[in-house]
Amino acid sequence: MTMFTRESAAKKLIIDLSRKMNERGYTASNDMNISWRIGAKLFLTLPVGVFADTLDEEMIIKMDLDGNVLFARDCYIPSPDAGMHIEIFKQFPTVLGVINAQPPYATLSSILARPLERALLPNIVFDLGVLPVAPYAAPGSKKLAEAVALTCKGHNGMLLQNRGVLVWGINGVEALHRLELAEQFAFLSWNIGKGNEYSLSQDALEEILEKRKLWDIQSGGIPLSKGEVVEND
Repeated sequence: MTMFTRESAAKKLIIDLSRKMNERGYTASNDMNISWRIGAKLFLTLPVGVFADTLDEEMIIKMDLDGNVLFARDCYIPSPDAGMHIEIFKQFPTVLGVINAQPPYATLSSILARPLERALLPNIVFDLGVLPVAPYAAPGSKKLAEAVALTCKGHNGMLLQNRGVLVWGINGVEALHRLELAEQFAFLSWNIGKGNEYSLSQDALEEILEKRKLWDIQSGGIPLSKGEVVEND
């Protein structure tokens, strides 16, 4: 049975996450959004045009999974990104936290449409896995929601072509952890360069995948081990 966070607590957590993202350089201007599910069909999300360091609880919007706004103070309207967050909530009933942002290296990978798929570090394989690329679609469009719904299956996050990165988890804290891993993954990938000679061996990769099974982790995909061809180099 899923244990949902109380609305008041979720608001405080969203503000804390947004400030941490801003401090770590994962946002520029207001190019991010955080959603936190507080019920089977209810979630909190951020309004459009609000900066991470000015966010307060009164700005946070409550919506349902049909896209209806249930509470929004004053002139605040939901971020266009809420639509793709809804798709993630629908695809993964146990997911309570969704984040999209533009950390530099992961965003660079998204611009060049290069998936992050090499088995570089055990913790990235275990906690994050592969990040595929969803094709570009206009922010807030039905086409974007459809692309996210198709790309997300079996994964814990994805790159959004020319948009940045989208990650999710059992709560917003895990989603932020995966955002950190995505940026580290992208940073390492760009500094290592092309090829796959520095990835984990097949035996090492299989050992990590077995541990994922023991922990009943069924998402993340299977990264490429040492020597396997990286098609998007």
